[in-house]
Amino acid sequence: MNHSVFPGGARRRAMTLVEVSVVVAIVAIVLGLILQAMTDTERATNDLDRGQLLRQEALLIAQAVDKQLRARVAPGDVGAAATAGMDAEKFAADQLRVCTLAAGGVSDKLFATIGTVADADGARRVAIEYGLAGAADKGGRVIPGQNPDKVQSQITFRYLAPPVTGEPQWTDESRAAPAVVEYTIRLWPQDKRYGDYEAARRALGVFGVFEYVSGVALP
Repeated sequence: MNHSVFPGGARRRAMTLVEVSVVVAIVAIVLGLILQAMTDTERATNDLDRGQLLRQEALLIAQAVDKQLRARVAPGDVGAAATAGMDAEKFAADQLRVCTLAAGGVSDKLFATIGTVADADGARRVAIEYGLAGAADKGGRVIPGQNPDKVQSQITFRYLAPPVTGEPQWTDESRAAPAVVEYTIRLWPQDKRYGDYEAARRALGVFGVFEYVSGVALP
């Protein structure tokens, strides 16, 4: 056994190789736990930031959709000349078109078509297109939200026909204006690895995506 001799005759035993190895192992374990805790904290922070972003964008999209629906008017109420020959309103599962005054009642923007569009890079986003129904030249496209370039989104609809009595009978489409429109907005991060909502949900879990459901009674 090795000993070190200090002034005054005191002796101190040197650490053996086994003891050094034990100390190194303990330090490595402690550092590993610290790094894991830091990684978990960073991941939790990222999840929280992503969740807040998705929720904020969902609320802004819902606000834009609500605005169109609550300003809806029957096509016949705005004059036959404005809607003549047009397949005016449309109520389908993946697209909704209503006659609305949300664009200021300008004659070439009487209709708002709400649905999901794909960008050139394949990203999906909820869009509102203004213009006369069936017109080749739309009045303009709006992508609602504050940071649409950071998220992908899609919207679907279902409808409740009048009169609303007893157990609600929801349908995926309606030939006439329904009493209630229910819409579901799904959002997930803008990332090429996630082609759609379900792919993002499988990869990121329920906290990596966001779903917002609301309904509006049509005027």
